[in-house]
Amino acid sequence: MNNKLRWTQIELPSLHLLWKRDNEEGVVSSVIRTNYPKPGLTSIPSIVQQTGLCDVEAVDMKIRDQDTIVPYREFQYGDGIMVASRMGVPFEKLEETLLNTDILGLSINPTSWANIAKDFMQYAKDVNPDIKIVIGGNEATFRPETYLRDGLADIAMLGEAEISLPNLIQSLREKSDLRSVKGIAYNEVGEVIRTGMPDKPSMEDVPLPALDILKDDISLWTTPIESFPLPEGVDTPIGFTFFTRGCYQSCDYCTSPRKMGKFRFNSLERIAEELDHFKEHGITTLNVWDDSLTSVMYPGALGREEGRRYLIDLAQLIRDKGFAYEFSQGVVIKDLWDKERNQPDFELINTLYSNEIRDGKFVGCYGEYFPTEFLQVENPHDRCEKLEDFEVEKEILKAILNAGTKFFTYSSIMGSNEDSPENFEFAKKRMAELKELIKTNGGRSLATPFIYTSFPGTKLWDKEEMNLEYSIDEFPELYQLNVATQKTEHFKPHELVLAKEDLEEELMSPGQFARWQSTGRYQWPEIKK
Repeated sequence: MNNKLRWTQIELPSLHLLWKRDNEEGVVSSVIRTNYPKPGLTSIPSIVQQTGLCDVEAVDMKIRDQDTIVPYREFQYGDGIMVASRMGVPFEKLEETLLNTDILGLSINPTSWANIAKDFMQYAKDVNPDIKIVIGGNEATFRPETYLRDGLADIAMLGEAEISLPNLIQSLREKSDLRSVKGIAYNEVGEVIRTGMPDKPSMEDVPLPALDILKDDISLWTTPIESFPLPEGVDTPIGFTFFTRGCYQSCDYCTSPRKMGKFRFNSLERIAEELDHFKEHGITTLNVWDDSLTSVMYPGALGREEGRRYLIDLAQLIRDKGFAYEFSQGVVIKDLWDKERNQPDFELINTLYSNEIRDGKFVGCYGEYFPTEFLQVENPHDRCEKLEDFEVEKEILKAILNAGTKFFTYSSIMGSNEDSPENFEFAKKRMAELKELIKTNGGRSLATPFIYTSFPGTKLWDKEEMNLEYSIDEFPELYQLNVATQKTEHFKPHELVLAKEDLEEELMSPGQFARWQSTGRYQWPEIKK
């Protein structure tokens, strides 16, 4: 007799946010990325499976039924109306799955999907009143009360789950006191109880992604995060991985330092095991999703020289295993500069960003998000420690192009209180300069300006310096990088969005801009093969 618990991990439908003004058809104001697995969908089932206490299923609701767009609310935004919809598998298609589930796992990230999560949790409870709902992700870590006080979620996982989740499952199975489980929050007679942040796992303790559970989805993992047009010889599906966790940068607008804490990195032996695991499932292209891969060179990790050697050996290992890859979160720009020689670190750059064709297959790096991020000020380093003087950033970018990587997205994060119309124009000029530099050196680019946004769990949120006109509880859909919630000295929230659109229209081709506004998807012209 099988007395295991039945765990179902759900990836929610996408948020489709449409801003309708002046009787227009509307502009999609949420980035739409569908054909990839979010980290929680591959990691949580693996953690649960390793306990041996559960039969595990995983369902990605955003990757299928992408033509199904179900509106769930409208609200006034500036001089228009925002229409918020769910895009993907309708809730009703999961009725039978929910009836056969003991524990429902949901990773809620980003914040803008909060109402979709709440609606789905309510639907799950209506279908199966006995179901236990366990939430994770940034929302569970930084805003657990939002989901626990309404009785929608039963338990919120705080931070990383590798150690705390097995303990929780054991407790649920034995119906023991949840206070003994470190790293969770739960509702007890109207009071939200937190048991503290969990212990941090070593990277060696992180299980391999649950590719066996997701085998029916793998063939659909076809789109790079930045929608790079894949060069000839780059195969799909695309796997998604982290070689490190945590970050030494502690940027004001990022949640990683608080959620992930101390920087950790995988051994090369463990990475080799993971690469073989991907290959066994037909995956030889990787999205490297690390927040700060080069933090391995910092004094708290390996130090500059030993860390450089680790990165060089890592890149060589990935090549030796026959993988193509992209850096979708980028690499910290200042770490690619050799301060002693006052020049780009050519050895490191050439190793990380070079590529070649082996037996008809592309091996090495094909694309990167180049994280310029604060181009609106004279020296970007003044706004963010991880950045460099603009002239230095251009030298580093040129070195990357010369190494062989040819596809880039790049950004400027606009909308702090100091950003004036003149700052937007200054950013536009610099972004155009980067576009020309990339083109001149044989590359192709897509500008992706973002809105300066305050998220729970960031230093910016704690400072409470932003003049928010849209509260996170009432308008969570707006808490993302493509619309604004704050009024500044120079702009109303919707005026910031229009200023960002002006940047996009200037820097994108007409076709790219039209597709971006109508679909929320980045558009690159096809490569002629």
